[in-house]
Amino acid sequence: MYKVLIVEDEAPVRNTIIESIDWASVGLDVAYAAGDGQEALDYLEEHQIDLIITDIYMPFINGMELIRRVRETNRYCKVIFLTGYDEFEYAKEAVDLEASKYLLKPITKEELLIVLKEMKNALDDEIKAMQNLHKLEKEYERNIELLRDKLLYDIIEGFIPRKRIAQACENLSYDLEAPYYRVGVLEVIGKEKISQGVWQDDYSLLQFAIYNICKEIFEKEKHIKVLLGKQGRITIVFTSSSMQEFEIKSYNALTKALHSIKRIYEIPLTAGLSDVYSSVGDLKLAYKEALSAIEYTVLEGNDHVIVKSDIEPGKSCNNSKLKNYIEKMIAAMRVNKADQLKDYLKLYFELIKFDKYSLNEVKTLLLSLITAMFDAYNQICVK
Repeated sequence: MYKVLIVEDEAPVRNTIIESIDWASVGLDVAYAAGDGQEALDYLEEHQIDLIITDIYMPFINGMELIRRVRETNRYCKVIFLTGYDEFEYAKEAVDLEASKYLLKPITKEELLIVLKEMKNALDDEIKAMQNLHKLEKEYERNIELLRDKLLYDIIEGFIPRKRIAQACENLSYDLEAPYYRVGVLEVIGKEKISQGVWQDDYSLLQFAIYNICKEIFEKEKHIKVLLGKQGRITIVFTSSSMQEFEIKSYNALTKALHSIKRIYEIPLTAGLSDVYSSVGDLKLAYKEALSAIEYTVLEGNDHVIVKSDIEPGKSCNNSKLKNYIEKMIAAMRVNKADQLKDYLKLYFELIKFDKYSLNEVKTLLLSLITAMFDAYNQICVK
C-alpha cells in the first residue's frame, strides 16, 4: 500500500478526512496525520511518503512552504492541496510546485474518493514505468557487456583495422587503453573424447562451464577480460598500467585459472601466453602468439602455461647428436633391446626440447626419425 500523510490544522476536518474513507480499499494507508507544516516536516525527516494531503493555510509553515521544502528532496511524491475559496489564487503556485490536485473546501467524500483513486492509479503507473526503466537499464547493461566482449574479440581476431579501433571503443564507451597488454589462451586437450563422458557429447556445455569458472576467478579484476572463443578456447586479455611484475602476475593468473579448472573437472588442459605488447592494436599479434605457444604442447606437455618466448628456437641446433641417437636406436632395434630403444628415444626428445627447435623443425626431425626407423625395420624383416 502507498503511504499517505495528512496535514490539516483543524482537528475536526482532519478526523473527518481520515474516518470518511476506506483507505485500504483504495490501496492507501494513512501513515500519519500532522497538525501543521512543521510537524509534517519533522515526520518526513525519518519516513518516506507517497501522497501528501495538505491544507494551504496553516500557522507556522503553510502548505505551500511545506511542499516547497518537500520538493527539495522528493520530486515524486503526489500532492493534494485543500484550499478555501479566498485562497484560490494559490492554484497557480500549486501548479508550479507540481501539485497533483487541489480541492476546494468544503470537500465531499465522493470528491475526495475520486481524487484518491486517481492518485493511486497515477502511483501505479509511475511504479510500473520505473520498474520497466530498471529492467531496460539492466538489459542495456547486459547487452553492452556482450557488445564490448564482441568488440574485444573482433580486435584480437584482427577483424577491426587498427585505425578504427579507437572509434569502435568510443562508440561503446569502452576504455581499452593501457600501456601494457598480454593475451592468454586456455584449451582442453582431446575435446571430443572428453565430451563423450559426463557432458554427453555436448562439448559446448563444458566450454561454457570453463568460461564461467574463469569469469568467477577474475570477476573483481578490472584489468582482466575473459572471452568465450571459437574451437573451445577461452581467451583472457590482461592489461596493466605498470610493467612492474606484470609478466609474473599475468602468468600466475593464467596458471591459477588452469589449475582451478583442472581441480574441478580433472581434464587435460593446455595454456599459451604471449609476450607483453604496448598497443591495443597489437592484441591481434599477442593472440596469435598465444595460439602458437599452445602448439608446443606436443613437446612441453599439458597442464601448465607455455610462454611463447620461452620456447622460441635457439641460435644453434645440434643435429649431429640427434643423428647419433637415431643410429643408437636403430642398433637397439637390431639386437632387440627395447629398453635401450626407449631410453634413446627419450633422450632424442629431451634434446629437441633443450635446443628449442621451431615447431616446423620438430615436424621435420620427427619425419626423419620415423623414416629412419621404418627403413631399419624393413631391413631387419628382410634378413
